[in-house]
Amino acid sequence: MIHIPWKEKYSINFKAIDVQHKELLSILNLVIDILSGNKKEAEMESVLRRLADYAMIHFSYEEKFMKETNYPNVNEHRKQHAFFVKKVLYFNENYDSGSPQFLKEMLDFLKEWFVQHIQNSDQDYAPYLKDSP
Repeated sequence: MIHIPWKEKYSINFKAIDVQHKELLSILNLVIDILSGNKKEAEMESVLRRLADYAMIHFSYEEKFMKETNYPNVNEHRKQHAFFVKKVLYFNENYDSGSPQFLKEMLDFLKEWFVQHIQNSDQDYAPYLKDSP
């Protein structure tokens, strides 16, 4: 499997959030490496911890800016974040090192989230943010 590269179309033009989105892409690419055999599956527990940490830090950071800028769809966006957290908890609780299907399910979810959420939902609030120099 091939890594998913960062593309400018993913950027919301807010440096701190773009850096965090790149971190999610890095985690996604680690899952690709594990599925491809380029990384040991033993690293999956570390990946799952990183994913949980990412969700806590990134979503609270992003939602803070949405609230401060009076983004009108903040409640819907929070629901999407809650869904992501629920899936991450599911992945953490149900991880089975002997199941390539589990890793594929996780990879598919992360890919879809990355493309759909960042390119749609996050782009929707981008005009409400102003990047600092």
